[in-house]
Amino acid sequence: MPTLSKNEPSTQIEPDAQAEIPDLPGDRSLEDLKHRLVKTYDDKAKHYDTDRAVNDATRYYFANSYRTIESVMDQPRRDSVHVDMPVGTGKFLLHLRQRGYTHRMIGVDIAAGMLGVCADESEESGAELNLSMGDAYRLPLPDNCVDIFTCLRLTHLLPKSTWPQIIAEIRRVLRPGGQLIIEMRNMMRGVTCQMLVSAFRSRRETHPHTFVSPPEASKLFAAWSDVRMQGMGLDGTSTLSRILPPVSKGLHLLEALSPVRYLSKTLLVQARKPKSSC
Repeated sequence: MPTLSKNEPSTQIEPDAQAEIPDLPGDRSLEDLKHRLVKTYDDKAKHYDTDRAVNDATRYYFANSYRTIESVMDQPRRDSVHVDMPVGTGKFLLHLRQRGYTHRMIGVDIAAGMLGVCADESEESGAELNLSMGDAYRLPLPDNCVDIFTCLRLTHLLPKSTWPQIIAEIRRVLRPGGQLIIEMRNMMRGVTCQMLVSAFRSRRETHPHTFVSPPEASKLFAAWSDVRMQGMGLDGTSTLSRILPPVSKGLHLLEALSPVRYLSKTLLVQARKPKSSC
């Protein structure tokens, strides 16, 4: 079992991290998918952030998602451990550093190319991050060591049948009472996009775009405590934020508190590992 040292150098990728991609027994298709995903994200790592900033709506979505996740995240102590997986190029953790958060942050990703860009960005900005190569099905962390775990833009890339294994692995590393914030693509909006937007269909081989309904999401977290769900990413809020800021703020409230959440791009699920867990 890995140990969680308090003296690991910042912005360095752990040298003893798992370099091989661990496979689930008997699931060749998942193995192939993981290798395709790693190659895809290694290839696009250096221009990933540029590609995501292609228009105002996309830039607004990511900026607003970071603000939303920050607003529901537990207020960390100085000694809190926060893991973000997949960390990608580190934009969310760097956002928190820029906002003045000083707690320990660990970024985990399966793609070496993304981790390399994250390390470069961290060093350039002077942020302190610890980075580790790791697989969602076998995290390079010991049991009961994490206070906050964020998992953004991952589940839509993987088969729904394997999500319980990912969630169980996150639960393993969380301390009792620890918080998970996980983003899942919303089925109602997603299926519509699959039918109407050709770009969604053309990327199915490396981006399965697996969607979830609210009842399915609730079932996944039946054994957790303090489970809450809200929407994130209503279409049109980018334009409204520029023209009528008060209206866009009202829509964000509706995403959190009303059935409007089911029209959002993603469902943001918050859950806690029960304090009675060993």
